[in-house]
Amino acid sequence: MSETENPETTQETPTPPTKGGMMNMPIIPKKDDVATPPTPQVSTAQKAVIANYEADVANAMSQTDASQIQKFIQRAKDDEEEQKERAVRNTQGRLLSTIAVICLIGAIGGFVYGAFHFKSLTVPLAPNISLGAFPAFSAKIQTTTPLASVLETISKDSTFVVGRPMLVDIVDSTGTLVSPKELFAYLEIKATEPLQTSFVVTRYGFVKLSDTEVVPFIIGATADQSIATKEFLIAESTMPVLFEKALMLDQSKIAVIAGGGFTQEIVSNIPVRILRAQKDDQRTTTLAYGFPDENVVIFTTENRVFALVENTLIGQH
Repeated sequence: MSETENPETTQETPTPPTKGGMMNMPIIPKKDDVATPPTPQVSTAQKAVIANYEADVANAMSQTDASQIQKFIQRAKDDEEEQKERAVRNTQGRLLSTIAVICLIGAIGGFVYGAFHFKSLTVPLAPNISLGAFPAFSAKIQTTTPLASVLETISKDSTFVVGRPMLVDIVDSTGTLVSPKELFAYLEIKATEPLQTSFVVTRYGFVKLSDTEVVPFIIGATADQSIATKEFLIAESTMPVLFEKALMLDQSKIAVIAGGGFTQEIVSNIPVRILRAQKDDQRTTTLAYGFPDENVVIFTTENRVFALVENTLIGQH
């Protein structure tokens, strides 16, 4: 036996059987023949890092007492609790903000709906149209005072003075002023429906031009001057007949002007539509109407009435 041979580790390798022999048997290696995984080698630099880390931990633990460690742990717990509370507060804040936005939208929607609903329930006020303040005679009840007797009654009234327009209050049985339509019926003015509805207020009046001359007039307030003017222009051809009794038109003048027409003139700085008639070689005013104020119209047979009524209206402004 040679020096390199180890009698304890030497093992004969079995010879595989021949074709006619037994089956091949597995070769079982010896225990010393199993490969052992290599042990990781730590370099000198890594050993130094590990040593320094262990030294630092030991040093920190030796210099930090238990109370300080407890404080660190408690501080970490407090920080964690604070973060949780902050997260809860943020969630609550977002929820409250969402609720506030929803409430604001609801309030705005309610306000808009309320405004439109209130507007739909509110009736717009009609413009306050007035004829001004005129002195008036004692009231005349339409059912008991014939039109023919009105002039005779007011001629004896001591308050009726020269140059001052005065109105006659035509009232119903309850003492309330009659409507424009009722006044037209009392004055026997058979006007068309559009002409009557163009008036908001209508009154009957007189002007004493001298001790022997009394002139009637009709004063009314219109809601829209342009609409009323159109209706007046349409009715011009029938006006002499319409206002015959109310304005005490001369029948002879009416016969003379049958085929004539109204002309536009300026009377006392007021644009007036005048219907003139030829009588005794003179053209005299038979019927005239005009607007001394924006929505106030006058119908009369004497041009001087326009100036007197206008002076009364101006004195009230």
